[in-house]
Amino acid sequence: PNVFGNGLTISGKNIFDEDNPFVKKMELTLSNNSEGLIKISDVDIGKFQISGENYKGNIILKDIVCEDVNIRSLANYSNLQFVNLQPLSEASKLSIVDSHLEKVTFVNSQLHNFKTYNIMHSNFSLIKSANTKWFTYEQLHENIEHLNKMLAGNPTKGTREVVVEHKEI
Repeated sequence: PNVFGNGLTISGKNIFDEDNPFVKKMELTLSNNSEGLIKISDVDIGKFQISGENYKGNIILKDIVCEDVNIRSLANYSNLQFVNLQPLSEASKLSIVDSHLEKVTFVNSQLHNFKTYNIMHSNFSLIKSANTKWFTYEQLHENIEHLNKMLAGNPTKGTREVVVEHKEI
């Protein structure tokens, strides 16, 4: 089992250097046996992917600057926090696909600054956030128009069209 009894901490904080270290790729694949504290902080990441099932883990991602955030096939029923998540560049991507994000918390995150969004088949109804700027409906709509053009121009991808429903809460 993936038990992190005393925790797992990855920190890029260096008192001698102001820049965070750069990690090309980081993947967290969780299982229903994953438990304990996993804390990743002060790291710039090229591609970050999290997937699997989090029933007992306490996962904190703090002060992460990332080019490509990929939340894919994630079922989260425990604590998962993104604190101060920022895009690495003007071309950064955020993808949330086939995920159930119950008990996910975003704090001080700038999601609206990501350039490309891929949000599909995911449940956001129980997300908590504080001081987080979310992507706008217009930003999502622009990305959907771009995706529909790509699908229409590539017969191997099919001819389906992606649509977003906008509901004020």
